[in-house]
Amino acid sequence: MGDTVSFGDVVTAQQTLAGFIATYITALGAQWTAVVDVANLLQTDDLFGLGQIEQFAPIPDLRRLLPESCPPPGL
Repeated sequence: MGDTVSFGDVVTAQQTLAGFIATYITALGAQWTAVVDVANLLQTDDLFGLGQIEQFAPIPDLRRLLPESCPPPGL
């Protein structure tokens, strides 16, 4: 019967999956170790802060939008 799967096939498939997951987790750990090694080589705490700094327009003074009869808060 080609439609049935034996218990031994299920166990083998689960063991194979567990082995692949363990290999994947090991690879992720090795990748993170490599990232930390690069950060140590560059002597930085933040690898993501190495990009170009974007310049933004300054925040406009919104108090000038208030009507003359309405004093700014805090005064």
